[in-house]
Amino acid sequence: SLKKVDLPKGIVIIGSSAFSSCDSLEAVTIPNSVTTIGSYAFSWCNSLKSINLPGSITTIENCAFQNCYNLESITIPASVSTIGEYAFRSCSGLTSISVESGNQTFDSRNGCNAIVKTASNELVAACRKTVIPASVTSIGVAAYYGQTAMTAVNIPATVTSVGRRAFQGCTGLTTIALPASVAGIGEYAFWGCSNLATVYTGVKAPASLATKAFEGIAANCSLTVPAGTKTAYTTAGWTEEVFGGGVAEVLCGDVNADGSVDILDATMIVYYVLGRTTDVNLTAADVNYDGTVDILDATIIIYQNVLGKNVNAAKPRQQTLDPQ
Repeated sequence: SLKKVDLPKGIVIIGSSAFSSCDSLEAVTIPNSVTTIGSYAFSWCNSLKSINLPGSITTIENCAFQNCYNLESITIPASVSTIGEYAFRSCSGLTSISVESGNQTFDSRNGCNAIVKTASNELVAACRKTVIPASVTSIGVAAYYGQTAMTAVNIPATVTSVGRRAFQGCTGLTTIALPASVAGIGEYAFWGCSNLATVYTGVKAPASLATKAFEGIAANCSLTVPAGTKTAYTTAGWTEEVFGGGVAEVLCGDVNADGSVDILDATMIVYYVLGRTTDVNLTAADVNYDGTVDILDATIIIYQNVLGKNVNAAKPRQQTLDPQ
């Protein structure tokens, strides 16, 4: 069986499906003449752990490395200007993704362990160790597709859309918190996230929900929405047929669900930040709707609900906080 390939100099294109399903292939030497890696070229090469892409490559076509389950790292050369959809779909072993400096189309800003399209701030490809930068505005098509080892993801408050199949098959995810900035969720975005049991959202105006966005999640998955928005959500398709665990409203800031917002709620947030409790309703605790529960949320509760001071978090799509 084929374990090693040294491609001869002069080759320009690695054709479609050239090495597809070469299960034993462990190493490939690609000459500096290659400009294009064709669709499915290395798909299902399950023994391939890393591959060195030369600086001559400009195009990585659709599904080029799809289902390379044991691929651990990939570096995109500065020369690459095109990456097709699903190029790294279901590469569940990936822990390191980087783009060489000087690339005019893509980047890995702030060491994020991902590929970001520079001009549009779209997250193109990610892995379980990706930290989504606060400058990202959209999570692209199949960005996290098949990242089965990923157990958590923090979506920043700059993200306005979650693309088609963005998190499909992320079976390790149990909880997802959608910040108030999210306005649209694409087809099959969370399809097959079979252990997803809790969805929190700070979005007061429900995001548009495409076909089967949450198909195949846990049967008892619950949805928690801001107080006074349940009717709007169910009308927009966020129904109990989708979320079998029910759709529940929470009072912003009422972390302990006692019907009031006070110092006890702020204290619970502090305990959560310190890792002393996980028993926190993230929709209630994320009082500034930035997608993260942190000390700022506790501070806002103290200022506004304990000291009676008006607080404006001054972030996108946020207004002066009112627990009602």
